[in-house]
Amino acid sequence: MSLCDEEIRRLESELEDCEVDIEMYRNKLEDINKLLNHIQYVLTVELESASDVGKLILSSKIELIKTIKKEIKEL
Repeated sequence: MSLCDEEIRRLESELEDCEVDIEMYRNKLEDINKLLNHIQYVLTVELESASDVGKLILSSKIELIKTIKKEIKEL
């Protein structure tokens, strides 16, 4: 086996490791997005019965969640 063959095998192995890492991070981002969707839903339901001040606070939280979700999509 030549040095070139060994290097190719090493690089292939590193690539496989990177693919596993990327898939793991994708799964984690999906889980985070699901959690944010749930929180956004709960806040939206609470918004319907909140006082005026409560509505402002809840609206701000919802906007923050939307911003976070947008940043996650850009990853």
